[in-house]
Amino acid sequence: MTERRFFMTDRLYKQLEAFAICGNRREDFRLAEIDSPEKSLEVREFLLRTDYGTAWIAGRTGVCPFRDYVWGKDGQERPMNYTNWRKTPAPGDITDTEWCQAEGYRTESTLGDPSVFTASKEHPALTLKLLSDAETSRFQSFLPQILQDIGCLRGMQSMPDTTEWLSETIQAIVTLGDFNTAHQTLLAYKCLCEDQKDFDLAIVNGWIFELGIRGYEIMEDMMDDTRVKNGKKTWHCHNNHGLAAVSDSLLVMSCTAMLCQKYFKTKSYYSDMITLRTFNTHFLLYGKSLAMKSAKDRQFHLYNMDFYTRIKTLMESRRLFYGPITSSMLMTGFKDPKLLKNVEAITNLIGVVHSAKTDLVGNTYHPEKFEQNIANGMCTWQFAMALEHAPREHRKILLANYGSSESEVMEKVKTVYEKMELHKLYQAWEEEKTREISNLVTQLPVEALQKYFSQVISAMFGRRI
Repeated sequence: MTERRFFMTDRLYKQLEAFAICGNRREDFRLAEIDSPEKSLEVREFLLRTDYGTAWIAGRTGVCPFRDYVWGKDGQERPMNYTNWRKTPAPGDITDTEWCQAEGYRTESTLGDPSVFTASKEHPALTLKLLSDAETSRFQSFLPQILQDIGCLRGMQSMPDTTEWLSETIQAIVTLGDFNTAHQTLLAYKCLCEDQKDFDLAIVNGWIFELGIRGYEIMEDMMDDTRVKNGKKTWHCHNNHGLAAVSDSLLVMSCTAMLCQKYFKTKSYYSDMITLRTFNTHFLLYGKSLAMKSAKDRQFHLYNMDFYTRIKTLMESRRLFYGPITSSMLMTGFKDPKLLKNVEAITNLIGVVHSAKTDLVGNTYHPEKFEQNIANGMCTWQFAMALEHAPREHRKILLANYGSSESEVMEKVKTVYEKMELHKLYQAWEEEKTREISNLVTQLPVEALQKYFSQVISAMFGRRI
């Protein structure tokens, strides 16, 4: 049983920016003015009876650009009804007066306990559709078993209070993001194993990766001072846990290591799995340390694209992309060092592009991240690209004002971003990077791996190899 629920993003998109987000397929776009309950119902029925998963509501900037918006009108106060975006920008888009807001629907499982997995919002571009609804439900249905296994781990039975608290922690943190990493793990296994005899074990592997990431993010949220995700308080802010959440973070991560031992210790590839986990954790912490130290020392002049690529490869590529595919390769007997090296090169690029897209369009479950990055002085795609391409006077503004949480100071940084029209630079940059990825994928000697990466790239960037 499934039900469709509509969502609307908080983020507003320029027409070309939305065009880039949705994979450069303008025939997928439909603009509609929703000016009455009847029109709202009409749009809802339209979405449900067609193949379009996302619609865009059009509007224009109001008195104060980037703050005030007038929906359902074009730049000349004419109503904007059902129209299609053209291959060339509309007049309002040329002058940056048209904006859009994304609306669509998602399918949620009602099997098991849906309250654990119900997210208030999802991002139409960054939440990947990699599994069928049945496979997603099957993955989610394993959580009670995972929690039971954790409670039976060595030493846990003698600490019932801790076990109960850990279960509460896990059920809370799994609602603070998506399951892209776990779903990649399962997709990779499906592509690499024809008989799928160990699909349940692959599900466990997916949960191990997912919980490892969520456990780390408890600490990362504390370091970044992130207080809300997905409309909910982050774990260290929940009931004022504060520094006590550090113990929860370490406990969740250590339990994933013990789960790995429980399920995989008799497998021939167990030592390789442990090595993979160890190196992924090391690179993640090294990258985060480098990012935090650079921000603390205000070394913003170092934030070029090479530096950005280095940090994101360490922090994002390995844990979000290299780990899932490589673990599934180990499970299915693909251990050739050269092949693994080729996969690493591909996932490094995918991770960087994914991070750049996240920096640019944000996450609906973490909408304040854009301003938070500015306030914390973090190296983002926008800043690195702006620093490389901005004229001298704009570089001075960026270097002088970046890393401040004062709203007036942050507006100066945003103004530079807006003047540079970074969404247009991003479109060209993404095309170049995805072309590099595609070239590497087509050179892979294993057709199943080509299929896997083709599906990931299609889901993530809306492009075909």
